[in-house]
Amino acid sequence: MINAFLAYMNLALYLNGDTLVAATGQPMFERTQMILSLVLCSFVNFGTIAIAIAGIGSGYSVTGISL
Repeated sequence: MINAFLAYMNLALYLNGDTLVAATGQPMFERTQMILSLVLCSFVNFGTIAIAIAGIGSGYSVTGISL
């Protein structure tokens, strides 16, 4: 979660269009901004789902008897 928060903070610099991308020397295209936002959301949700599955699965043994 902290990594995603830092990534959003870094992306915010490019969203207003004033900051230039170092590799191209141009502002970030709107399409690129949208794709990066969606990718960041997906990774955050993926991590949350993985944590939930691990937490739910930790209370059950192989035989199905609660520990």
